[in-house]
Amino acid sequence: MTSGTILFVDDEPAVTRALSRMLEGSPDVRVLTAHSADAARTILEESEVHVVVTDRNMPGEDGVALLAHVRRDYPETVRILLTGDAKLSEITRAVKLGRIDRFITKPWDDVSLKQELLESMLEAFRRNEQAAMRRWLEQAHEVCRRSCVPQPNRGEIEGDEESAVAFAVGVMQLAAPSLAAHCRRVAEVSKTFAARLGMNAASQTLLFRAGLLHDLGRLTMGAHWCPEADTEVPAHSVEGASLISVLPAFSRVVPWVHAHHENFDGTGFPDGLSGTGIPLGARLLRIVDDFDNAACGRGLPAADGQQALAEGAGTVYDPFLVKKFIEFRAAQGSEPPAGLPKK
Repeated sequence: MTSGTILFVDDEPAVTRALSRMLEGSPDVRVLTAHSADAARTILEESEVHVVVTDRNMPGEDGVALLAHVRRDYPETVRILLTGDAKLSEITRAVKLGRIDRFITKPWDDVSLKQELLESMLEAFRRNEQAAMRRWLEQAHEVCRRSCVPQPNRGEIEGDEESAVAFAVGVMQLAAPSLAAHCRRVAEVSKTFAARLGMNAASQTLLFRAGLLHDLGRLTMGAHWCPEADTEVPAHSVEGASLISVLPAFSRVVPWVHAHHENFDGTGFPDGLSGTGIPLGARLLRIVDDFDNAACGRGLPAADGQQALAEGAGTVYDPFLVKKFIEFRAAQGSEPPAGLPKK
């Protein structure tokens, strides 16, 4: 399970200690405590909290008011009220009004409560993923608007990462068909090349997705990509990474998209990374991307594209990956260029 945070709020330290002890030994759970609503608000401002469990009766602001604040400012957080004296009708009404998600009565059973808290954390993860998808769709629709592309019906898009990828590719296909075709080729070659390098199936899938999305950022700048007169705009890799960063499922892909125009000698963009400081996926994408731009985009002979890679080995490109890519191409029937790097 993904690591998550639970905040216990009670004016009695003995209660928060007992609740915290209950979750000892749960490696995926971080526990925070507060002894007033004001202290809880401070923690919520400073930390991402997935579940809030608060006592109802506390000096100053009570638990119901605190959870109303949580609902307003942190809607994805699961809200649980802990009480020993409230009437059931009052609690039921609060649940129906949406002020709280669940309530727990004192005294509680440790086993049942622990299970309920873990289920609440999973619910919070689900809410966060749905919120991330909504934010991503808002950004994607803005891309459509800027690019004068018809906006798909949002109801046709399912709330999962595969649909998000399909939507992004569809936007590119409408806005810049040659860019979409380029990204598709980069994705397919990257996946096949990764398989030849011995990467596992999960990494191959991630590289395929990264290839599909690596130039998405060009659309945010209104750039209708033309391979024959392509000029690198440093912002496009940053914009593309920003677009997909809101989706948790793409967390491993974001650094690859962000850094796929870094140079091996540190002279690239956007951060001037060098050598193995550049993520492996980004180094691989850079080679496949540039080769496709040369061989397919500009119509150069494949041998010329490979020659350019060989000449850039150690400066622009990872020399080991260049060597392996040229060997990979040779295995597919392409002649190796002169000056193939030895290491």
